[in-house]
Amino acid sequence: SDMQVLKLAYLAKATLNKVVPWAFIAGYVVIWFYGLHAYLPLSSISLILGILAMSFTLSRQKKVAVPMRYLWLSVLLLALTFIVPVKTLLFLSLGFAIFFLFESYFGGVSLLSVCTLVLMAPVFEYAANVFSFPIRLQLTTWAGKLFASATTEIATKGNMITYNGNEFSVDPACMGLNMLVTSLLLGCMLIGYYQRNYKRHLNWYLLLICFLSIVVFNVVSNLLRILLLVHFTVLPEDLMHDVIGLLCLLVYVLLPSAFVINKMVKVCGQAKGAADNVVKQTKWLPYLNLLLLVAVVTTAYRVA
Repeated sequence: SDMQVLKLAYLAKATLNKVVPWAFIAGYVVIWFYGLHAYLPLSSISLILGILAMSFTLSRQKKVAVPMRYLWLSVLLLALTFIVPVKTLLFLSLGFAIFFLFESYFGGVSLLSVCTLVLMAPVFEYAANVFSFPIRLQLTTWAGKLFASATTEIATKGNMITYNGNEFSVDPACMGLNMLVTSLLLGCMLIGYYQRNYKRHLNWYLLLICFLSIVVFNVVSNLLRILLLVHFTVLPEDLMHDVIGLLCLLVYVLLPSAFVINKMVKVCGQAKGAADNVVKQTKWLPYLNLLLLVAVVTTAYRVA
């Protein structure tokens, strides 16, 4: 009967609407394996923590009126990538394309999600290593002065500390300094968790304060870590070298960060209003997502 035909048509359309976004996601996963797997491999801690952080920062409840902002960002980055074939630009354009897809079908993407995406990019870790050079020198100086007040058997030169004939180098390969990106991604998880728990969100300047606090905790943690390694003569090849690094990360970075973020979200966070749940879908969104997917595929082929 006509009613059965209409019912079947309705079910087919509903099923298609559920399948289409996942088909797009599968397409983006294939693009990542093809063009970005070597750039950001599955074994990367940044990728693993970034995906976990996204599960806390993305909202399935919040809908945006017209989810076009990430479309334009992705298109702009794709254009730049086509001119300058750099994998970092391809990675960011792919991320914003997925954000546009998410806002088209599932929910809302916050500024915290964008921060997580940027932190996941390997170029951010490279930049952190470059700009941490003066911090490494300062940490060496501070550690040397603290030890000099108790003993004369220590010498510092550049980022090297010599104590009892053993040399300790504070360099980018140092596990403690490598934990900066890790701690920031874990900070994104904590912010996302407390925002979801209290149903509040932080403005950009409060997010900046949270991230700066994590950086400060990281510097303090590294100073204490260096003091422990030098005092107990724990060399890099010793297993305790990494164990002490993880313990310092937990005690001096994650615990105080969780305390600060909890208070920040609870006291300063803005309550989510009814406007956060507005949804306005258009019939053009599937076609725009398809065109964007084709553009990402074309650009990935050029970069690869």
